[in-house]
Amino acid sequence: MARAPRTSAASYAIFKTRAWAQLSANAGMTLAQKTQLLYNNGYTPTLDPGLAAKQALQGRALYQQMADIFTATGNVRQVKRQRNGAWPVLNNANLAGEYQAWSNWEWWEPISYLSCRLIGNPQPAALSHNAQRAMGAYLHIYPAAGPRALVPNWRIAFNILPQNIAAAVGAVCPVMDANADVGHFKVSAPGTVGKPDSLIVYMRRNGGTYAGIRGAVLGAVGGLGMQATFAPMWEEFALGQGEGGEPPKVEWTSGGVLRTSGFSFGKYRCFLTAKAFDDAVTAYGGLVHVTQPNFEMLVDQTFTNYGLPPANPETQQQLNFAAGQNLNDEFMQDYAAYRGQAANYFTARGGVLRDR
Repeated sequence: MARAPRTSAASYAIFKTRAWAQLSANAGMTLAQKTQLLYNNGYTPTLDPGLAAKQALQGRALYQQMADIFTATGNVRQVKRQRNGAWPVLNNANLAGEYQAWSNWEWWEPISYLSCRLIGNPQPAALSHNAQRAMGAYLHIYPAAGPRALVPNWRIAFNILPQNIAAAVGAVCPVMDANADVGHFKVSAPGTVGKPDSLIVYMRRNGGTYAGIRGAVLGAVGGLGMQATFAPMWEEFALGQGEGGEPPKVEWTSGGVLRTSGFSFGKYRCFLTAKAFDDAVTAYGGLVHVTQPNFEMLVDQTFTNYGLPPANPETQQQLNFAAGQNLNDEFMQDYAAYRGQAANYFTARGGVLRDR
């Protein structure tokens, strides 16, 4: 019998147990190292280990899926490859042609070989840099005019299997086009299995439009094969399908220029948990005096302080922080440590943990 969808509160409890095991065994790590440790070993591993693992596509299957992705987006939508620094805008038609050529070659090459090359099929040119990299990256898909002038504060996500990514892209594109409260969506390329959130719709949650948009997205992808699990602290409304709020962002001024940075959904929660662990060790006078209940209580309090209700940790409440406020500046000091900066780096520059 299939299990019931897992609430964010239930998966949060599992996450805290994992976090205590990981952090209490690695108390000497830096805050940044603890955050990454939690992300790798507490947030990312499946909550349902008995399920068959997703399998990344290879060879012709991968090339054909990539060709289908770019055919689905067409040249009427903008596709960007996620990377450090500037994100390349990909030419849909050119990439679809590159992938299709390789898919065709891998289909015909054995036939050509068996016919002693009487049936020729010359090997295509090497894939371009962008085509090669796109097969193992997140691809962000925007309307034709590019990013919409809205600030997304909510996300709906699906654990799509790699072999169904192209079909999902084709199904979600028209939903994005038709709804101004959808900023864009992203997919993990089928050459990587990635995390459970392999398709994420970034949107503005508006009381008048949300139910219709969520219904349209569900109608578009609900029939596609998914892996029936999701990451902790998302509200799983159906198996392999979750929703949650966008985390806040860090803003500061440097050299007269406003800068912004921040965390993903999972990294924000891992950072706060690692921060709570360090605060517990300090408050109780050393790890030897900290119990798991002490730690979990402080995680709950830290989540509450920074807009995550322990009963609904998928949501993000408004913070309304300002420079100089205690909770804001405490966060900024820890964020400076996380980033390898001096403790006052962000507070000296008016750093604020800003609502979306």
